[in-house]
Amino acid sequence: MLAYALTWIPVALVLVATQLGVLPANSPVVSITSRLISFGPAIAALIATAAVSGRAGVGQLLRRLVQWRVGVQWYLFAVFGILLALLIGAMVMFRGAPLAASAGQWQTVVLLFLPTVAVAAITTGLGEETGWRGFALPRLQSRHGALLATLIVGVLWGLWHLQFLATDFAWHDYLPRPHPPNLSRPALRPRPESGFVP
Repeated sequence: MLAYALTWIPVALVLVATQLGVLPANSPVVSITSRLISFGPAIAALIATAAVSGRAGVGQLLRRLVQWRVGVQWYLFAVFGILLALLIGAMVMFRGAPLAASAGQWQTVVLLFLPTVAVAAITTGLGEETGWRGFALPRLQSRHGALLATLIVGVLWGLWHLQFLATDFAWHDYLPRPHPPNLSRPALRPRPESGFVP
């Protein structure tokens, strides 16, 4: 519930301020808030961990962010595999338009696309996954097993994204897509307490 409050309250405040005309819709506050709210689950995880496990638990959670026990091939897959999947998905959704539109403009694509993906990975990876898969999943998995825990976290994660209903974001296109990767994570890392890669 804390992850929801830390996210939805700022969204509601910004939405009300823009609707009342107090804040212009193109204000930097709107875009900054949209990035910062991604850290709601991580902040909630840190607060809950501190309450349950104290300073030592918080330290352990933070150490797990950098405790990657995988070979270099998995780093390469994480970076290039995801970029390739995004490109293929965009080509399918737009019937090849991204590829046709960017032909001969690869520098622009690289300069715009890669920084956008990097910012999204940092905000989504650190902000969301620290809470959902770093805090919630291990606790649920120890009680309910990998599959049920993943389904529970998937539902909580999906509901958390309902904030997009209040915006022009195409939430109906977004919500169904991330679940298959979420279902595969426990199989790839069956012991989430050993570390997690957001």
